[in-house]
Amino acid sequence: RVFVTVPVAEAMHRDVVTVGPEDSVADAARILLDNKYGCLPVVDEGGRLVGIVTEADFLRLTVRLLA
Repeated sequence: RVFVTVPVAEAMHRDVVTVGPEDSVADAARILLDNKYGCLPVVDEGGRLVGIVTEADFLRLTVRLLA
């Protein structure tokens, strides 16, 4: 087996779209849908990561609201 070591920096996106914790769920969902993203970082006013919202999070919310 040959293992190739590639730094994460080579695979990651640097121009990342984010939302704030006070942004609406609808806005975050629209960004995910319109851009075909699987997840969306949530950052505070200082730009620090405070969470990540994912497609699964929205599906879980939808199931809860439909129950």
